[in-house]
Amino acid sequence: MIEQRPAVRAGISIDSAEDGAVIVLVVRGSWNAALRTETFAALQRCLAAHPAGLVVDLTGLDDPGVLSLPAWAEVHEVSAAVDPPVRVAICASPEMALAHRLQEAANRRHLPVFAKPRQAWSALNNLIPAADRRVLHTPAVVHAPGRARRLIDSACRTWDLQPLLFNARLIVSELVANAVRHAGTDIRVTVLRQGGRLQMMVADADPRLPWMPTPEPGARLISGLHMVQAVAAGWGTIATTGGKLVWAAPRE
Repeated sequence: MIEQRPAVRAGISIDSAEDGAVIVLVVRGSWNAALRTETFAALQRCLAAHPAGLVVDLTGLDDPGVLSLPAWAEVHEVSAAVDPPVRVAICASPEMALAHRLQEAANRRHLPVFAKPRQAWSALNNLIPAADRRVLHTPAVVHAPGRARRLIDSACRTWDLQPLLFNARLIVSELVANAVRHAGTDIRVTVLRQGGRLQMMVADADPRLPWMPTPEPGARLISGLHMVQAVAAGWGTIATTGGKLVWAAPRE
């Protein structure tokens, strides 16, 4: 039987719903070289943020010939190779030809496949110890950066990561202050313990991504993002369906 699926506009979207520990990468439309390139560019952005888990939602993918199968095996391998590794779950509707091939591959590669995105998210979320994450929801108020700093204080003390405390406080304070000043929406701060690392994610509902200006020669003042860059082992931004996500990992 030929698989008949409604035409869907091709493209990628990223979401960081719930507490932000799991990112959802949605792939839609007909599978071709352009969509593959876009998918892996988005995958790199997601993995750079080092979430605790990644759901790849293929329920809107049109691939009756199952041409995309090697790409999802590669996603699994790439995610396992980053440090720390990122858990991945694939979502594909049971009526899709791709779903049957993914199930066969899952048995060989230990790649979880689910029928619905919510099932995939719940499965990954259940693998993330509650003790390894802290979440703060706050409106865009003047006290929000202070609340975020207190979240970091508590996390670093509980997790015995005091060497990261100073830089982590500076980073989260700047990121939340930027969200208050420029986004003015509700803010979510997610802090993850990943071994001896600390991963921080600040999400808001403003789609505009942060811009770091080039400092003038001899200028004494620099932007808050320059300070973030100076004390972070890495940082970056991701456009999401609901706004944006800014992530950073402090260095000692």
